[in-house]
Amino acid sequence: MYPNPEELTRTADKIRYYRHKKGVLITDLASYASLDRKTMSHYECKNRKHYSISSLERIAEYLEIPVTALLDDYTRFIYQGQGKQLKEYRKSHSLRQIDLARQLQVSKTSIQKWESEKKRISKDTFDKMSQLF
Repeated sequence: MYPNPEELTRTADKIRYYRHKKGVLITDLASYASLDRKTMSHYECKNRKHYSISSLERIAEYLEIPVTALLDDYTRFIYQGQGKQLKEYRKSHSLRQIDLARQLQVSKTSIQKWESEKKRISKDTFDKMSQLF
């Protein structure tokens, strides 16, 4: 009924897969993760762009899997430190902050905030960046 989890690319699909595989009700998982049922339901929604890392960690703990098993590319980028990775991407392509800002059509200040972890890069901008690199 459900595909191999390695074939799943979205966090929502991965949460749903592992929840069903373990036979867990959404209300039980929501309660353990300190989320209301509606929010937990939205975590399994394909259009969701951001997940609380601490909530994903609690979900993974309840499902007895590593949190990394739930992460899509964007969420993994955030989880593994967007600032460090963004700076590495930029430097490996010999770009200054202003150069990357121009390519992504954002302000230099946005790049600075992302690299210093003061602001989270949006999924749309991450997708644009992924296409560039």
